[in-house]
Amino acid sequence: MTAPSTTQIETLLNFLEEHRDLARGTLRNVEGRLQAQRLWRDVCDTLNAMGGCTKTVQQWQRVWTDKKYWAKKNVAAARRSATTTGGGPPSAPPLSRWDTKVLNIMGDGFGEPQTTAAVPAFVVSESMPSPLGSQPAIASPPRTQELIEIHTGWYLFYTYFV
Repeated sequence: MTAPSTTQIETLLNFLEEHRDLARGTLRNVEGRLQAQRLWRDVCDTLNAMGGCTKTVQQWQRVWTDKKYWAKKNVAAARRSATTTGGGPPSAPPLSRWDTKVLNIMGDGFGEPQTTAAVPAFVVSESMPSPLGSQPAIASPPRTQELIEIHTGWYLFYTYFV
């Protein structure tokens, strides 16, 4: 399999910039999936007619997936480099124009770390039967939660404030 030409990559990114729903994978209902298949066939025909390499729809989709992967990886490297201690300029190279374009296509938050995701160790709802009889399972929201991490056979308890 040969690598796509720069013109083909530019055309693919321009097409996906015009069809952000396709690029982001948000066409999920029946009509959306049919529209996505049609759009990928159209861009595949366009890219193959340009010269350079010839690929199937799945192979062009893989090119897009790889571009997203490398953009995320390069953003993470740039962020790590910018936040290291020790002074001096960042050691990571600046983002390429293609990385910047992929980030623009995918929108805000793409490539950023997820800092708000939290999963409690135990989910307790008021509809659960109480072991104490008629009292509710939770009288008031707890102020702290204990998370259990299993590490080499030992249970470590961590407490954090909600």
